[in-house]
Amino acid sequence: MSLNPESQTAITEVLLQIAILQCIPKNRWITTTEILARLAKDGISILPRRIQRHLAALAACSAFHVEVDRSGKPFRYRRAMGESSLVDIQITPQESIILRLAEERLQGHLSGKIAGTLEPLYNAARFTLGENSRTAKSRRLKQRVAVVPDTFERTVPTIRCNIFDAVSEAIYRNAKLQIRLRKFSREPFEGVVSPLGLIHRGGLVYLACIFDHTADVVDLPLNRIQAAECLHIGAERPKDFELGAHAAKSFGLQTDGKYRIVLEVLNPDTAMELEDMPLGPNQKMSVTQEGCWRFEAVVDGSRLLEEWLAAHTQADGIRLVEKTRLELKPL
Repeated sequence: MSLNPESQTAITEVLLQIAILQCIPKNRWITTTEILARLAKDGISILPRRIQRHLAALAACSAFHVEVDRSGKPFRYRRAMGESSLVDIQITPQESIILRLAEERLQGHLSGKIAGTLEPLYNAARFTLGENSRTAKSRRLKQRVAVVPDTFERTVPTIRCNIFDAVSEAIYRNAKLQIRLRKFSREPFEGVVSPLGLIHRGGLVYLACIFDHTADVVDLPLNRIQAAECLHIGAERPKDFELGAHAAKSFGLQTDGKYRIVLEVLNPDTAMELEDMPLGPNQKMSVTQEGCWRFEAVVDGSRLLEEWLAAHTQADGIRLVEKTRLELKPL
């Protein structure tokens, strides 16, 4: 059965209102201009006057909980944390806990605007756990998930959203990027690169890529890219390239063999932490005649292992008894 033109138009208008409603976040303001930009990114072109009519209709319907801020131009909109509506994200308590842990962890490693890309999911998780509130103090009182750093955390550099969007699009489409890069104490320069993937280390995000007419893979900090445009040209990926192996080699984290490690610990809190988070899956624990906890494990040797031993054997009451490289048995 075919639809008459009037019915088809009505369905189109309903679908458009749903698309607009999906653009309006909960407990965070968004302008009409930003909504138009989001719709355009999804391939929906709409005149400003038309979207204003739809927004007014959504705000007038109490079922959608859309609030309007008319104090400035353009108007701002948000959805209050009311009852669920047809476009709400439904997640379980277990999924909510995982999402909140991810949100808390990413806050210390990615700039706010980039980490906020998943804000609709985070909002749904907070709503499920009862953490949602209009005031900062009330949100702190209702907080159910927290993440504490295990090392000194420096300020995370800002990655511009348009840069992140262009890089993400190029990786998704396997397309080349035209970039302008700001080097340390040097003039910016432009070039075309084939993106190979992103590497997250500490608070920095690197773009692993190859410049045109070169063969070497380089890692460019996203925060130093000043401009980026996704081109309609296919990227060139080296044969047998593995991002994980490249990242380990690039940052000096590759293993140099197996080692037998023996530690003695005096501090019971440190011993409990090593029991909870073993050095390796084959770790063995015993108690010496002197009352120390003795830990033995076979681990991969790396720069990270050396740094961990140097830091913890000095400060946490850990004594390195033995560190022996194991010889591989011939086949």
